[in-house]
Amino acid sequence: MSFFPFSQASPLLLATTLALLLTLVSLSWTIISIRVVRSQWRIPPLNITVPRDKGPLISVIITARNEVHSITQTLQTVLCQKYSPLETIVVDDGSDDGTAMKVQQIKKRLTDGDIHLRLLRIKSRPHNWVGRTYACHRGAKLAKGKWLLFTDADIELAPTTVSSTLAYATESNIDFISAKPRFNCNGRISKTIVPLLDQVISLFFPIELVNSQNDQRAYLYGSFIFVNRDTYLKLGGHSSVRGEVVEDRALGELVKRAGLSLRIVDGLDIIQTTWPNKFWSIWVGLQRILSSSIRRDIMEGILFGVAGVFLWLLPWVLLPFYLIQASVLGEGIFAAGLAGALYSLCLMTILTGLVSRRTGINPLNSVLLPIGATIFLSAVFYTAYKVARGGTIMWKDRSYRVRSITK
Repeated sequence: MSFFPFSQASPLLLATTLALLLTLVSLSWTIISIRVVRSQWRIPPLNITVPRDKGPLISVIITARNEVHSITQTLQTVLCQKYSPLETIVVDDGSDDGTAMKVQQIKKRLTDGDIHLRLLRIKSRPHNWVGRTYACHRGAKLAKGKWLLFTDADIELAPTTVSSTLAYATESNIDFISAKPRFNCNGRISKTIVPLLDQVISLFFPIELVNSQNDQRAYLYGSFIFVNRDTYLKLGGHSSVRGEVVEDRALGELVKRAGLSLRIVDGLDIIQTTWPNKFWSIWVGLQRILSSSIRRDIMEGILFGVAGVFLWLLPWVLLPFYLIQASVLGEGIFAAGLAGALYSLCLMTILTGLVSRRTGINPLNSVLLPIGATIFLSAVFYTAYKVARGGTIMWKDRSYRVRSITK
């Protein structure tokens, strides 16, 4: 008996071919899981027993665009840092939702004379600058600190975050430090997308290579970049990456090319950032992140998408086929295909659950993996299409044109 409208031999041949393909997928997931887990658990922590509560002036530069609902909580955690002297600079990047007014209200309520809060409002930017990059640039020019901390207006810091990072930087003699934050995901979609994105980063950017000066692979978490002011200026600062939509990765690569040291550290216990929960915000955010790699090689981006379809989606699609055929026909090849599909599904689900837990997301959300993978891969193909046509992507309600980079 066959559930397919062709001969008995045809489904058997098809099942054999697909079983061999699933064997390759299973092997791939074994390798991927080892690499991702190894990279995830090798991120060095901020092993500081006694943080420094006093030292040189540190400037915290917060870039904000339409963050009226989160800026208060962010400033509360920054202004309550157990470190001095500290100056906080909020760069309002053309907000129209009252963000600047909220900052001014907070500033008026400050009674401690040792707390320094400044507001810089940007009305326009040069045409060849990306919005956030220009905001960071202007904030750095205004800053007086020996050390600079670039962060966003939707983060929350533990009270010893700044002091621990300074101690780590001085003891380790690292030029650029960027901390991986804990992700606060309020929507189901973001809870499925973030672990997938984290797996991809760990796979293609192994932490031991990113933190090594002998390899050019690099990235930074834009929500937390800590650097000595003199080093930052010597490098050219954000002015050197003014036109980059994914400026944190571009800045990390610039650090490596300049022969400087870069360190990604585990900030899960000291830094928390919020991912958007609306589908549109997630969709355009993925396009922005993916454009950095795809515009360098469109074909590689497309091949990555095709491989992702086989790795993430094929086992889910074939599972019902092998379940039915194995129960009805009882052929060994169907049992083998079923085993391959189940092995791949179990491995990818467990891996996603582990990564979810490390990033502060309930591992049970890994059951929604097929939905998250479909959205993620759709964003890969759509971004490749946009890059090929020289289209635009959105970020913070602004559009930026993306084109392929000729090597």
